[in-house]
Amino acid sequence: MTPTGFLKSFVFFVLANVAVQSGIVAQLTVRQDRTPEEMIKEIVPGKGVVIKNVRYAGMPAALGEFAYPDAKKIFASGIVMSTGKASDMAAANTNPKTSTVNGSTGDKNLYALAGGRTFDAAVLDFDFMADKDSLAFNFLFASEEYHDYVGSTFNDAFAIVITGPGMPAGKNFAVLPGTTQPITVNSINPNQNRQFYVDNNPFNLVGKINEQVKAGLNQDVLNNFSFDGMSKVFSVGCRIQPKQIYHFQMSIADAGDGTVDSAVLLEGNSLKSLEQSKHELRRQLIAAQRREDSLARVKVVEDSLRMVAEIKMLRDKLVQDSISRVKEHIRDSIARANPPAELPKEEQPEIQQADSAKIDKSENEPEILELSDNYQPRDPEEEGPRFLDLDLILFEGLGFELSPSDKVKVQEYGKKLAENRSRKLALYFPEGDPQDVRNQRFDAIHLALVQAGARPSQIFMTPVGHSSSKDVHRVEIWLSEQ
Repeated sequence: MTPTGFLKSFVFFVLANVAVQSGIVAQLTVRQDRTPEEMIKEIVPGKGVVIKNVRYAGMPAALGEFAYPDAKKIFASGIVMSTGKASDMAAANTNPKTSTVNGSTGDKNLYALAGGRTFDAAVLDFDFMADKDSLAFNFLFASEEYHDYVGSTFNDAFAIVITGPGMPAGKNFAVLPGTTQPITVNSINPNQNRQFYVDNNPFNLVGKINEQVKAGLNQDVLNNFSFDGMSKVFSVGCRIQPKQIYHFQMSIADAGDGTVDSAVLLEGNSLKSLEQSKHELRRQLIAAQRREDSLARVKVVEDSLRMVAEIKMLRDKLVQDSISRVKEHIRDSIARANPPAELPKEEQPEIQQADSAKIDKSENEPEILELSDNYQPRDPEEEGPRFLDLDLILFEGLGFELSPSDKVKVQEYGKKLAENRSRKLALYFPEGDPQDVRNQRFDAIHLALVQAGARPSQIFMTPVGHSSSKDVHRVEIWLSEQ
């Protein structure tokens, strides 16, 4: 590129970006201030493709480069080659028959495709080499022959032929998908293969604007694109041999006469190695999957931490609820055991404290074991109940309230139980207590253990001791932490 050409290209780029960033609706523009070689080498190739030996045959006004930042139906940038003036494309469609007669010859290679003699031909050639084994590019065809001359001999045509290793005779890629039928005015139109056709014609047969038809067209294209109709974008590709030289030829011509123009548009940077594009897409997909996996792992960790916190809160709440129920039960029991003062004295139950009440011992009553941290089992020949591998707390007398000393014993044991979960506790007191008093004493002891840090998970209340006298039977309460 010459210094002058580079400066003009830079100014063109800056102005286009200023229009976009400033919020101005960017219009279709065509420039023709660079040589064919400068345009083609900069605009056409994508990644993995190198172009050289650019040649152009035709009127200079027929070839140009375009920019359309707000494009919806056509490309944002690329090369346009016309049978008239390339710059005529960049205008609102207010003329039903935009036409420039260049006066140049036709292209005999297009005679068969057009079905007759051609005029105003433009032909672009270049060599290229691709890094990978596949090639792809995008193009579309547009014409002012729509709709008036559909089905006539004015069947403007074009071709895109690639020649090289594996394609010695050349292959035309400007054909309908899955066929060898060339893309022309007569092969793609409102009547034939309309799935590939885009209408941009607001005029009736006498060249007047039909407002109802105009309202149904794409207004952005209508206000920027002068042709009455066009094909949809075609994306084509082929297998090639990497690092080998191939020849690319694009040609277009009027058919029947040199009036009423047509054009072919080649998307900028679309001629590229398809396999390399696949690798890029694969890398993008892998990166996206890794991001998703990372976010998923973060979510799992967050959910786990939240679950742990919720479980801890639930566990603490259950413990507090259990303690509250025990306290409430003890308060209710105390209230029932201490009726109001106005009740007749004879109706008030007699309450005896566990730390002061005594049991009348008889000669048949088994010996009461004293609580000791160094407790050892008695001789097997001795009479009375025998406890092995048990921690014992013995109570004398009736009642449910714990004396301060007994409460200290329970709490000290609870600390031991919290440290050694395999220990067991036997609470030993007279059979003479009624069942509800035994339950109340158990609740008081259970509360003291919980407050000391123990968490009993198994509870047993069973009668023990053997004697002919019922009043010397004993009851155990075991609290075992697993």
